[in-house]
Amino acid sequence: MLECKREPFQHLAVELGNYWSTIGPISALGAKEKKELGDSVLRGDVVSQHAKILAISKEVRAVNNDELNEAERKILLAIPAKSSRCRYDL
Repeated sequence: MLECKREPFQHLAVELGNYWSTIGPISALGAKEKKELGDSVLRGDVVSQHAKILAISKEVRAVNNDELNEAERKILLAIPAKSSRCRYDL
């Protein structure tokens, strides 16, 4: 995989690590500790991290779609336009 295609996946891996390092300790807190910390702080951290992950996931999806479209194009080029054995209506 080319480096430019690999970058979104690496970025996602880093941000998932950040997400779990933020969320992990919060989820380990008891109800009392979470209440003391404050709902707005908890939601702010969670929502912020979640938004980053979603944005990066869209980048990864775009790379996947590009690769899928390229593979489909190659398959269509490999299939003869008129085959004596089969006919494909794609």
